[in-house]
Amino acid sequence: MAKRDIPALTKLELKSKLGNECADLLILFGGTIPYCCDVSAEAFKKGLAQRRILLFSYKRHK
Repeated sequence: MAKRDIPALTKLELKSKLGNECADLLILFGGTIPYCCDVSAEAFKKGLAQRRILLFSYKRHK
């Protein structure tokens, strides 16, 4: 569930949208934008997901 899918990242909003206060998994794609990392960490700290996966790409410079 992207932040845009609910008005706020709260247990109440998840409950109203998903019928559950906690998602099974929080996935962050990218992670190069600090704000996205902060939002992801805050959601996890609030207990909005049981687990999290962070997906990053690595580009080797020649």
